[in-house]
Amino acid sequence: MSARSWARSSARYLRFSSSISFWALISTNRFVIAASNSIRCRSRVYILSLCVSSRRSICLMRIFSKLFSTSRS
Repeated sequence: MSARSWARSSARYLRFSSSISFWALISTNRFVIAASNSIRCRSRVYILSLCVSSRRSICLMRIFSKLFSTSRS
């Protein structure tokens, strides 16, 4: 493979990859703009569920610690 053909193929590849990244940026921007509202609602629900699950896990840990302490004594 000569240097000239390698340079030509690399330039073609660079052009191809840059166009792909450009279109990917545009599509992701549109997707982010479209999904930002739903993501906000989902994030609120997710945070609420995380709080609930953490409270449940804390209660479960307390129950387990009580059980372990009573079983040890």
